[in-house]
Amino acid sequence: MAFLLSFQGSWAVSCLGMVSPFAGMPGWVPALTALGLGTVIVLAGLALRKLEKIREETTAARTRTTALLQQTVTLNQTLIAELRSLRMEWQQEHLQFLSEPTAHADGASLRDEEEKDRKILVLEDDPSTCVMLTEMLQRLGHRAVITRRGNDAVTAWRRAIEAREPFDIAILDLIIPGSIGGRDVWQQLRSAGEKNLKVVACSGYIDDTIHAELLSEGFSHILSKPFQIQGLREMIRML
Repeated sequence: MAFLLSFQGSWAVSCLGMVSPFAGMPGWVPALTALGLGTVIVLAGLALRKLEKIREETTAARTRTTALLQQTVTLNQTLIAELRSLRMEWQQEHLQFLSEPTAHADGASLRDEEEKDRKILVLEDDPSTCVMLTEMLQRLGHRAVITRRGNDAVTAWRRAIEAREPFDIAILDLIIPGSIGGRDVWQQLRSAGEKNLKVVACSGYIDDTIHAELLSEGFSHILSKPFQIQGLREMIRML
């Protein structure tokens, strides 16, 4: 075999009119050289196969990622549509609420004589919800203090304590973009020694698991959006 390789190499060089680099060398030198080139070719082939496999896996991962992104976009669009639907439903209820006649001819509150006037702290970031909730509470004969950021709610609570006019109820939205939400506010109030306040968690998305967690954290009631004035009235009565 070594002789054959040596002969082929010498013959090829002679045909080209060149001097073989293996001239004067033992016959096993060109044989080892040929073996080395073959090994290089084999390794190159394996490397190409590995690169091809990596490319296929990358393409598959990219496809899966694209599908996941499409699903996420679809989910977000569905969620936005549901939020808009809830918003429109709530606005329609608000308009209906404003058009309803009051329980008394003189436009007095809907609160019964035996119902106690409550001072209520509200944490809500949505302006239209703030207006609607304020009007509902006022129509029910209660006093509402509206805050739109978690820190402002804590400050309002501290000022009420200092003035010896504490709140009876706090209605706290759980999620306030760019601010601490209702859970963190309630935790701060508890850490500051609050024990008598009836705290209501308010949100549009509360499943059974979150409901149980909120009750275990000391919330007195869970108010799901959208709500109506009768539901708000019954909740305050229970508290």
